Amino acid sequence: MCESMTCEQTSLLSEQSSTLSSEASTSKPQTNNLEFYEYETQFFGFTPKAFVDGVHNALVEYLCDGVTVVEQYLMKEFKITDGSKVSAEKLRECTQKVYAHLKPRYSTAFDKLEFFLIHNLLHIPSHVVLPEDKVNLDFKFNENDEDKVDREIAELRTKIENLMYVNHCLAQSIKDMKDVQSRMENLLAMIEKIEKVHKDAGITDLKETVAFNLDKMNKIIGLTGNLMLKGIQARKSEETEECDIEQRSKKLKVT
Repeated sequence: MCESMTCEQTSLLSEQSSTLSSEASTSKPQTNNLEFYEYETQFFGFTPKAFVDGVHNALVEYLCDGVTVVEQYLMKEFKITDGSKVSAEKLRECTQKVYAHLKPRYSTAFDKLEFFLIHNLLHIPSHVVLPEDKVNLDFKFNENDEDKVDREIAELRTKIENLMYVNHCLAQSIKDMKDVQSRMENLLAMIEKIEKVHKDAGITDLKETVAFNLDKMNKIIGLTGNLMLKGIQARKSEETEECDIEQRSKKLKVT
């Protein structure tokens, strides 16, 4: 009984699907895949093609779920098991054939719906202007406006070039400041090392120590200068005495 029911249902569905297929084949819509529907997307917030694809995928899923539900209902209604005259595998095979028979015919019929949706419900005619675009209708562009726009572009280009030059100068200044900062950090590191050496040597006050050492150096330099001056004076006196002796000896020879 189950087998006869499934075959009768299959025959009925096949006849209906054949009718849909013949109608769709006589007037199958052709959609332009190159259209982007930018104005419709601006108004609806989604592309008509994406909406139609979502509906198509949902209906295909519903068709698949419907076939599964029919299969489960028949198995439960007629208590079909593996030992029955019509096995569960045979019933599943029949439902899959029904699904494979319906799906292409469903897709063909859906093309008509897609054409209707895109060209009638989700289509904005060319003479329709959205409210946010009506302000552009009152604006008339002429040669004076074009010259004004060209001048503004030239001014903006000049400002951009000036800003680029200023940014270059600032970048160079930042680089110089980083170099100075690096040198200062090195100098501070050297001072810290010197302070550490003086602390290890027992020197408490670096400033007083440097002043004391400078005072000693100045005294030593002063003493050295005095000694050098006395040495120069002594040499001069010796040279003077030698000159006097030579002059006296020359006079004696002459006499």
